[in-house]
Amino acid sequence: MKKDFIKACLREKPDRVPVWFMRQAGRYIPEYLELRKKYSMRELVKNPELSAKITLMPFKYLDLDAAILFSDLLVILWGFGIDFEWGKGEGPFVKDKKIESFSLMPFNFLKKEIEILKKELDVPLIGFTSAPFTLLSYLIEGRFQRDFPETRKFIYKKSLEWHDLMEKISHGIAEFLKFQADSGCDALMLFDSWAGALSTEVYSKMIFPYTQKIFKSIEGKIRIYFSVASTHLITIINGYSCEVIGVDWRVPLHFAIDFLGKEHAVQGNLDPAILFSNFDMIKKELDKIKDVRRGINGFIFNLGHGILPGTPIDNLKKIIQEVHTWQI
Repeated sequence: MKKDFIKACLREKPDRVPVWFMRQAGRYIPEYLELRKKYSMRELVKNPELSAKITLMPFKYLDLDAAILFSDLLVILWGFGIDFEWGKGEGPFVKDKKIESFSLMPFNFLKKEIEILKKELDVPLIGFTSAPFTLLSYLIEGRFQRDFPETRKFIYKKSLEWHDLMEKISHGIAEFLKFQADSGCDALMLFDSWAGALSTEVYSKMIFPYTQKIFKSIEGKIRIYFSVASTHLITIINGYSCEVIGVDWRVPLHFAIDFLGKEHAVQGNLDPAILFSNFDMIKKELDKIKDVRRGINGFIFNLGHGILPGTPIDNLKKIIQEVHTWQI
């Protein structure tokens, strides 16, 4: 197995700067779009052969240094006895919000997908799920809502119930991540997509202890944390017991490396939207990143969020080729 991604996560010297992309398995690939004409998201996610096939699709085009499971942030809800539907253009819709005791029984399909992939891949495999705040906000709101007003009201109005729910959810998340690691995943990633909606005080008191507890429970594994629009939380995030912190395009990379890089590897942070421009413009941004990360072992090239639908594959290919020429 190629080790550049693992080495960079551990801030050891890789042979080349590793590259992978969030949402690299999916909606910009022609073969995936053809599958979506035939199958629903539920059918794809629950079919281990098809999910593994989608996870492998980008490697037909791109020289990537890691793979990430084709799945969904909310799949973990099935372990709590909660169902959801994938909406059209509005994100998932959570149907039943009553939390049951967490069970790994519904996830045989995921174990099988990982088993298939471990036989096919020559790069590390990343497992993932939602961080506790993002997961609980979906349960409270029912769907994506800007600034998550019901969740924020819940925190203030029902703080004791909030802590109880966070405890239950965090336990399930820890078990789910351990399950993915035991099944063969080489790294584990928590996506805290909506953390930026919170103040530093609320995040510090109501979120950080639970996410930290999850990371502590999976010590010995490669752990990655990624949040969106959370520059104001960076001092708190720096306290996480994880190997890698991912940053979006709003966080200046020189600041992320100077501040986070003392304790963590840094992953990010090219704006996904720039991939729709010409490569000359992209190259200028790449040169900035190249200069900032020069001499840093613990840097993993990624976007500041997931690949957008319709992204030109040729630009992704050129980016990887360019980054792989950078001196360590």
